[in-house]
Amino acid sequence: FRRDYFNRYGTVPQTEAYIGYDVVQYFSKLMKDYGTRFQENIDQRDADYLHTKFDFERIPGANANIETGEPNIDHYENKYVHILKFEDYRFRPAR
Repeated sequence: FRRDYFNRYGTVPQTEAYIGYDVVQYFSKLMKDYGTRFQENIDQRDADYLHTKFDFERIPGANANIETGEPNIDHYENKYVHILKFEDYRFRPAR
């Protein structure tokens, strides 16, 4: 990615370029596999990409019926948190 980006734009990619690339890769694969209803399967695939990871979880709404197992999904949330540490004069992922 870095070499292709540099060859095309003449500069090294910034963080935003990596994030954009990851987002497009993740969602284009979902759309390829599930078509226009990809959002119903957004939590079915955990994936590591160049800069980030996607680990979506369904968040039920206030009127969800937990007893019958029919949650009213309010939204999806990426539970992955990208935490960096500063070490040897560089930011590195904290693992």
